[in-house]
Amino acid sequence: MEQEILTILHEIAPYIDIDANSKLIEDDILDSMGILVLVTELEEKYKITIPLEKIKIEDFQTVSTLVSFVKGYTKVSEK
Repeated sequence: MEQEILTILHEIAPYIDIDANSKLIEDDILDSMGILVLVTELEEKYKITIPLEKIKIEDFQTVSTLVSFVKGYTKVSEK
């Protein structure tokens, strides 16, 4: 899942060097529009629904926090 999320991030910000340790918000890789695009891509990729009111900036700090965030929704959708 980490690699898939990195691929999506590279599509959103193609001219920025992004790796698993990148600070996505702090390093200006993701802004508010980037987060919305990312959420849309994650919803399509993993067949999940992420309510806008559940989006917290803390979940978009690193690839690891994103993986945990998405896994929380994939578990819910599997039930």
